[in-house]
Amino acid sequence: MKDLFGAGELSANTVELAKIVYPDLAQPGVKKVGIALEMTIDFLTIPIKYLGMIGKKYDINIQKSLQDYRIKMDHQPIKNIGTVTPEIGVPIIEDLTRVTNGELASLYVDLLVNASTINKSEYVHPSFINVLRSLSFDEAKIIKILSAGFTSFSFINYRRVDENGSIVPLDTFNNVSDIVELTFPENSEFYMINLVKLGILERTETYLAPEQRNYKKLMEKHKHVYDDFKRSLQSLDDTDPIKKSKVDILQGRYRITKYGEQFIQSITLD
Repeated sequence: MKDLFGAGELSANTVELAKIVYPDLAQPGVKKVGIALEMTIDFLTIPIKYLGMIGKKYDINIQKSLQDYRIKMDHQPIKNIGTVTPEIGVPIIEDLTRVTNGELASLYVDLLVNASTINKSEYVHPSFINVLRSLSFDEAKIIKILSAGFTSFSFINYRRVDENGSIVPLDTFNNVSDIVELTFPENSEFYMINLVKLGILERTETYLAPEQRNYKKLMEKHKHVYDDFKRSLQSLDDTDPIKKSKVDILQGRYRITKYGEQFIQSITLD
């Protein structure tokens, strides 16, 4: 096939992609895209030649993302461009046809850029695609904060300690919404649970001094919850053994794991 990119002969699908998504083949970065994606494009389940016949939403999603990819690839020196393996490239591109949220799409694009470069491809693992598939829009914002160097979030956990020493968890509050502008701040604890499940964060419980600013702020913010728990115990009949329980406050952090550090490396551009 004609050497459109100045990168040697390329497959028909690669040239088809260039003509549809990048009409101006002289755009900076297009040559690098051709080199990086040649093997991936040949393995796509939806042939690129049908792009434009699937539907407008498909077109808008994939074309915007591939344009962002081209722009970011332009910042990479040509000597640093490698070939993306189909195991990484195919699911990323196919997922990008369905992702409409900009924050989430940018994580996919950044993962694809790093998979396309010799110096960062070692950080890219196929399991990271499943991580991206499992993120909500708000969780994508949390990931962005982690990629900026933030490594942990604080939480307090109210729990009831019965007379016999048994512990009953009551409620947990974290400081995520104080750090990240979330669309649904009331879901912040669920987001933390999901990121722990995905292996990005781990939950560590401590008895650190409450004077620490993050914990003090959390306890002040949710003092009414503590007071409600105390009142509910006091309202019980004297014969109820639970009335002798106490409300305890456990402090802790959600910290980034080693797996999480590798994931963050894979979606962080130099």
